[in-house]
Amino acid sequence: MKLKTTTALLLCLAAGLALPSAAQAGEKNKGGKPHPRNIDHREARQEKRIDQGVKSGQLTADEAAKLKQEEAAIQQKEAAYRADGTLTKTERKDLQTDLNVTSKEIRSEKHDADTQSGVTSTTQKPAKKGTKKTTK
Repeated sequence: MKLKTTTALLLCLAAGLALPSAAQAGEKNKGGKPHPRNIDHREARQEKRIDQGVKSGQLTADEAAKLKQEEAAIQQKEAAYRADGTLTKTERKDLQTDLNVTSKEIRSEKHDADTQSGVTSTTQKPAKKGTKKTTK
């Protein structure tokens, strides 16, 4: 009887220890979708934003290349952090900070005056009617 109780206690303890690490990984939320704080999910979203910026003409090739280099550096840092099999809270926070900086840079580059020539952006507003352009 004592052996069964001890075994049951150990199983409960092992299960209890596994839950925080699974929750900390943040792989999926309750709906089965990637958790918004999931680093891989954020990296993929940011790369998609860069690709969309190139496609729409909002990003030049140089801007896109620079942003993709920054994303690659974050991925390398993540791989180095995960090399020991775990990602600590401090490491996760560091990666999130890097992703935040890159996200702001993506937004800034997409909304600056630099655009690709020959690409018509569907996000630009047309000129107001009644506005006259003057030429000299």
